[in-house]
Amino acid sequence: MDLINTGSGAGQWHARTDLKREVTRLASELGAGGTQAVKWTELQRELGKQSSVGVEGSEFLEVVRVLEAEGAVRIAGERERRTIQLVGGVA
Repeated sequence: MDLINTGSGAGQWHARTDLKREVTRLASELGAGGTQAVKWTELQRELGKQSSVGVEGSEFLEVVRVLEAEGAVRIAGERERRTIQLVGGVA
């Protein structure tokens, strides 16, 4: 039923939820507990290193935008100078 309502199945939903959790965890870990911003490319590279399945740039972008809309992270800068920082400093 999720596939009809949202356009994505339960498996995709779980994968996206896991990806959101890992992005938040890495932003906290690499950003000194969320007190410092992390370079977009560095976060994406570290996520790719630890993932058993490749993470596409579009998936990463979508997850980070969802986290920003939820108020969990703040994005600053443009292109290769983009940074991500946890809001509140806690994962």
